[in-house]
Amino acid sequence: MCSRIIVAGGGGATGYGSGNGQNNGSAGGGITGSGTNAGGQIPNGYGTFGKGENGKTFPPPPGVLYKDNTYSGSGGGGYYGGAAGDGQQPIYTGKPGSGGSGFISGYSGCIAVKGPKDSTPSETSIHYSGYVFKDAVMKYGQREGNGIVIITEVM
Repeated sequence: MCSRIIVAGGGGATGYGSGNGQNNGSAGGGITGSGTNAGGQIPNGYGTFGKGENGKTFPPPPGVLYKDNTYSGSGGGGYYGGAAGDGQQPIYTGKPGSGGSGFISGYSGCIAVKGPKDSTPSETSIHYSGYVFKDAVMKYGQREGNGIVIITEVM
């Protein structure tokens, strides 16, 4: 993962519970992903480098009619992964996961890692390989399914 000069942020997973079906996960991509506790450009204590936080299981609260567990969505992967949903909705459905962040070498606001086996954040947006993308545009929530990238060689 450290060797990648461009990374798409993945969307967070859907939360689920027997109370009211499901809650859709948050979109991935962008510098900070999206949703509560989304993946940023530095570790935020939720997702880790390249991986979103695992979903969580919550038992039914006392006195509710539903007897099944509720499951929160896992965080989306990306340069830094997003957080899992952090609890239950009032309608007894697990909260969705947050999206992971994207990364483009040289993109303003991105923070590259220090080296090939060191995922510690550096103090630059430029990947240690020296490869840089010019005039890059990063968006989140733009596509369902697979992401999209268009790279044009500039002479």
